[in-house]
Amino acid sequence: MGRDIKKTRVLILEDQKLHLAKALKFCKDNGYETVGHTNNAEEAFRLVFALKPDVALVDIRLKGERSGIDFATSIRKEKDLAIIFVTSLISDEVLRQASEVQPEAYLVKPYDAASLKAAVELAVYQGENSKKTGIPAMAEAEQTHPDHLFVKIGKMFKKLAYKDVNLIKTTRDKYIDIHLSSGRTVSVRKSLNQMEELLPAYFWRVHRNHIVNSRKIEGVDTGWNHVQVGDEEVSIGRSYRKDISEKFPHIS
Repeated sequence: MGRDIKKTRVLILEDQKLHLAKALKFCKDNGYETVGHTNNAEEAFRLVFALKPDVALVDIRLKGERSGIDFATSIRKEKDLAIIFVTSLISDEVLRQASEVQPEAYLVKPYDAASLKAAVELAVYQGENSKKTGIPAMAEAEQTHPDHLFVKIGKMFKKLAYKDVNLIKTTRDKYIDIHLSSGRTVSVRKSLNQMEELLPAYFWRVHRNHIVNSRKIEGVDTGWNHVQVGDEEVSIGRSYRKDISEKFPHIS
């Protein structure tokens, strides 16, 4: 039996009446329950706790001092709420800020109903699928298992042993590549900063785009410009050199 979409509860953050009317009609036409709407980030924060929506359709430009990105950043620290940005803002800086929230989708106005429905359905499905796995979130997994964590790959959470990780690199917005000693690379939808918080202390940040497993280091050049990890030569950022030289046991 398929999921009953009428149970999907939607909160709308929109400051333009025309677009609000369009979003309300979309929810009605597709059987979603609109639990509330507002044009203010502070009010939206209160409504999330009071009304318990599954999905928030979030315009980035709102009334008041706080933006839709501010709302999404704050609420993600408190609640497991699917965020779909629906906005006319497409500058590089806005996209960069929005990507740090890791929203379920980012739709540019004017959007079509089919695209929005696909985004909502996928967001709800992913949320339900995560709950059914019974596998803890990445931070919880790291605390419980000091030798491994679970990472989401496709529709599965897969076990990843720290001893198998050589290094981790930022590749593009919202994604990192985990390079394994087997030569395999695993892409994960996570920022490098978020990943760094989950790793044991022997994983060292050597560059704003690189983290290495210090137990896999085979050499460092005498100028502290590069570190050799397996077959890869990884750059050491200028601001990280002093810290790495102090951590690294060596005889001058």
